[in-house]
Amino acid sequence: PVLLLVDRRNDPVTPLLNQWTYQAMLHELLGVDNCLIDMSRVPNVRPELEMIVMSMIQDPFFEENALSNFGDLGNTIQKYVEDYKRKTKNTANIESIEQMQRFVDQYPEFRRLSGNVSKHVTVVSELSRIVNANGLLEASQLEQEIACSDSRQEHYRAVFEMLQGGSITNMERLRLVLLYALKYENDPSIADLKRLLHQKDIEQDQIALIDQLLRYAGQSVRSVDLFQNKSVIARTKAAITRQVQGVDNVYTQH
Repeated sequence: PVLLLVDRRNDPVTPLLNQWTYQAMLHELLGVDNCLIDMSRVPNVRPELEMIVMSMIQDPFFEENALSNFGDLGNTIQKYVEDYKRKTKNTANIESIEQMQRFVDQYPEFRRLSGNVSKHVTVVSELSRIVNANGLLEASQLEQEIACSDSRQEHYRAVFEMLQGGSITNMERLRLVLLYALKYENDPSIADLKRLLHQKDIEQDQIALIDQLLRYAGQSVRSVDLFQNKSVIARTKAAITRQVQGVDNVYTQH
């Protein structure tokens, strides 16, 4: 085994962004411990799925789709369901992740014929629930805009409004301010955002991470211009056509 230590000083932005590949979302939103995912707290989960194994060695579907983005993953799962419907002449209407989950619950035969695919329907359904409950799509889009375009006033307004709102978690609030501080580290508006974080009951030691991050990876200590020419990239946004309701594709410009 090889232990690789990576210094993120030249790119502190990437670890702060929400990740949208299947494998990364499993680790960040559900937690993976030695290839095991604890699903016992998932609403209405079937008993056999309270603890699941997620291993590329044992699971061909996961091996093929571990690096797929969330939108493509939903489309792939839908194809498996549609194939089963054709084979069994089933006429159930399935257009969303929630409908796929209900279909899997109602047709045990699909679970037997599809192998691990039904397990992934349940996992993707829970990921979709977490994404929607925590406002991760909206937060992620703003993260990407901060990382990839240069518009301080617009970014400040958008961050301020999102911090004030109730659609995101305090973790997402802190992420956004960290990114904003990296992008506009000498701007006095950072102090206003810190005060707003304090009003949202975020602990002072967490707010202090903003200054610590700038000392560690601010512009004066980075050896590259992290944000150079990103406004050009921002103008080339492209989203994959949304085909499965409940699984949005998001920008991954950075």
